[in-house]
Amino acid sequence: MTRIHRLAAGRAIALVAVAGLLSMGSAAGQSATGTLVGSVRDASTNEPIAWAQLLLEEINRSSFSDESGGFVFREIPAGSATLRSYRIGYEPLARRVTIAPGDTLRIVLLLATSPIDAGAILVEGDRSGDALLPTA
Repeated sequence: MTRIHRLAAGRAIALVAVAGLLSMGSAAGQSATGTLVGSVRDASTNEPIAWAQLLLEEINRSSFSDESGGFVFREIPAGSATLRSYRIGYEPLARRVTIAPGDTLRIVLLLATSPIDAGAILVEGDRSGDALLPTA
């Protein structure tokens, strides 16, 4: 093998090595996120709660639970965040979650029921004459 051929072969090996390192770097960048999968359920009955609002505060991402109470947040930056859940008739819930790079965190949120104070309800009516009966 001549000196020119050896130089060309050496350059080819160097290019392959650099390309490999670059692809490893981009793969590492892609795995800097994780996934959060969960469900929202009633704390007393364990029934799913549909259409609960979910908010990951620090990254300002929101979603709703589906008909079966399930939800998914994809491509969440690795680290910690506060997950909040809201639904009319239930106490709000906040939970700290930690997403590891490349992992999927699975959680169940149990919401406690909360009575709704609708205030006073006033019903007024005026009754005059006899009640009307339908005729055949």
